[in-house]
Amino acid sequence: AHSRCDNGQCIPQDWTCDGHSDCSDSSDEKNCTEQPSCFEDDFHCANGQCVDKRLRCDHDNDCEDSSDEVGCDYEKANRTKCSTGMVDCGDGQCIYTHDMCDGYIDCHNSRDERNCSAPICHSAEFFCTGTKRCILQNWLCDGDDDCGDGMDETLPRCHPTTKVSTTSVPACASNEFKCGSHECIAWSRVCDGRTDCADFSDEGSHCVSYCGTTNGGCAHLCRESPTGPLCSCHPGYRLNTDRKSCDDIDECATPGHCSHFCQNSKGSYKCTCADGYALGADRRYCKVQYGEPFLLYMLPNQIRSFSMHGHAQHLLAEDSLSDMHGMDYRVTDKSIFWTEMDEGVINVMTLGNGKQFTLLEDIHKPYHVAVDWVAGNIYFTDGWVHIQACEPTFKHCTDVIDTAYSHLNTFALSANDGLMFWAVWHEVVEKDHGLIERSNMDGTARVVLLTDKILWPCSITVDAVHKRIYWSDANKNVIESATYDGKDRKLVRGAGLSSPFSIALFEDWLYWSDWGSDSLMACNRYTGTHVGLVHHGTAKATVLKVLHAVHQPSGVNRCARNQCAHICLLKPNAYTCACSHGYTLAEDAHKCVESDERYHINSSDILSQFCNPVCLNGGRCISGNDSYFCKCADGFKGPSCTDTSVVSLLSQQSTSSSAALASILVSALCVALLVLGYVLYRRNRDKLAALDFSVSFKKPTFKKRQGLLEDEHPIAADEDYHAMNTTPGFINPAFNTRKTELLSEDGELKRWASSDSLQSSSSKEPSSCVLAGDMAAKQDKVFFFRKH
Repeated sequence: AHSRCDNGQCIPQDWTCDGHSDCSDSSDEKNCTEQPSCFEDDFHCANGQCVDKRLRCDHDNDCEDSSDEVGCDYEKANRTKCSTGMVDCGDGQCIYTHDMCDGYIDCHNSRDERNCSAPICHSAEFFCTGTKRCILQNWLCDGDDDCGDGMDETLPRCHPTTKVSTTSVPACASNEFKCGSHECIAWSRVCDGRTDCADFSDEGSHCVSYCGTTNGGCAHLCRESPTGPLCSCHPGYRLNTDRKSCDDIDECATPGHCSHFCQNSKGSYKCTCADGYALGADRRYCKVQYGEPFLLYMLPNQIRSFSMHGHAQHLLAEDSLSDMHGMDYRVTDKSIFWTEMDEGVINVMTLGNGKQFTLLEDIHKPYHVAVDWVAGNIYFTDGWVHIQACEPTFKHCTDVIDTAYSHLNTFALSANDGLMFWAVWHEVVEKDHGLIERSNMDGTARVVLLTDKILWPCSITVDAVHKRIYWSDANKNVIESATYDGKDRKLVRGAGLSSPFSIALFEDWLYWSDWGSDSLMACNRYTGTHVGLVHHGTAKATVLKVLHAVHQPSGVNRCARNQCAHICLLKPNAYTCACSHGYTLAEDAHKCVESDERYHINSSDILSQFCNPVCLNGGRCISGNDSYFCKCADGFKGPSCTDTSVVSLLSQQSTSSSAALASILVSALCVALLVLGYVLYRRNRDKLAALDFSVSFKKPTFKKRQGLLEDEHPIAADEDYHAMNTTPGFINPAFNTRKTELLSEDGELKRWASSDSLQSSSSKEPSSCVLAGDMAAKQDKVFFFRKH
């Protein structure tokens, strides 16, 4: 649907009354009614914003004008204890533990920044006193502002022979004339018969027509001036060095001149947009045609949405533990996926009805999650720092890549291109640089893209239109971009940033969570200019996403008609079949067969060594909140599941009674049959003796009926998994060491150092991948999925 402007121009209907003038006469923003009032479950802020009622009186400035914290009786509320992963400021306000001593005041009483020690730099590092940052010595005087305040580029060593500068004469603009007395006046005032320059240099005998019939030798335009004919060019051209001829200007060479695609022509250019966008009134800016965007951001214990047009904030999901880490969405059914690391689950909720449920559980410390919106697969990283993928029904999951790192700091997909990207801090790789890597979504063609001056890459996001990646570096306080192959690296924004963490893109704008100022910010993604505040307060987002259909465009799904037995993984212009854990691809590269080296991991067998005392009677050792405890089977309780519950005793007594009664009845029946048989024999033995025949019995061949039960039948499934349970469990020899060990391709164990300072960097549990709905049948078995 479209709307017609007063001047006859047509624009998409969604562009009317959106706060931006899209009609050249601005008629699309006339006669607009006020934004609708807040919903019943919203709190109406004094500044007109709407926030979720559950965010009122939580010690956080959610309204930005603090009106949601006015009139709160915190004492009467008997302030609740801060949840796990948070600390009390002493006045009832709770902040996240990572906000303590981070250089920024988060507690209203500044308690979080008291008694904090300054960072200690290594001998090969330089301490920036202004920003309290450590940078490498070889970064000094290299032309880049690495300290963040320019200190590393203003040291005396950077300018050993500083010369005394003289006052320079300002240059005039291209549309101005420079007087001999150094004034700048408009060209329209030159040779107009009136003196404007103090030295009269704008008028004189030379103000006569020297252009003549030859146009003064100018290729395009000729203008009279006090110094003779002056040449200029038509729009779209620039004056050449001979000051007479004109060259075409390649507008497309300027980044961002067109939002998306630019086609240059002599003296002009043409901008076009990707699918789902349309050109704005300036014929350069690409704007989404339909749908309102929402800004999703994750805090350690909450997921919130922010309406970018209506400035309404809502609480979508909340957890009692501060262990929420990864988040992504699927726009087709408006589903949001997230991980809870300590609980070992991947959850999903649907916007609109708000229903939430667990997709996968018993995963060892799941961290990042990403949606393949083309093939429907869900990717995630676990505590072993494997990148795993599950097919849409979650019946099959597979390891895509064993990264061999102790932690991945960010992870992103470009599903239409079949690529995935991830980044690692320099502390993780234990070098003076971090890195950014790329591979196909099936794990092939792994390559390191960038290492130079990569320190703390916190977030990667993909620009699928221009085939570029953007990333933030919280150590250097910069946001940069490069092409998919790591080339054409550019600094997007490096000034005024305070620990930029998560980032997101929408239209021509780059959004980021600025932890230092506790704000959501935005700027032009091409120039880094036009910086604006989107939201302030409770904005230290660990993940930031803009929910809109243009970010998940429909593409060629090469997995749509695949013959893969288990999982189909995308890669550029092709696909690869993969198998569940414990299976390998057959020779046809589509079917899956049991691996000769197949191992069956029983989570109780492996994790039991971490529970003290050991779990008995079918109890399971569960990890949670960096500790381990026994989850007892029905009928048992206690630290090691040795105490029998009343229900179990009654059940045992009932079972024993039933068994005794059955035994008595069977015995009585046997005795009765024997007596009856003896009586009949005595009565008829004479008749039987007269008969002359014998009876023989042939032993029949008993065969097991094949195909009696379908694979989906629950009895068949139980029998299958019972057989799996008899296989010895795989015990990782690394469990008793501080190092993590993995099997390399040649079967040799390789090691890497763990980073105890990073959450999830040390691995003590095996990865697991069990469907929540199958837990009752599979109980403590992991990594197994039914064959079809």
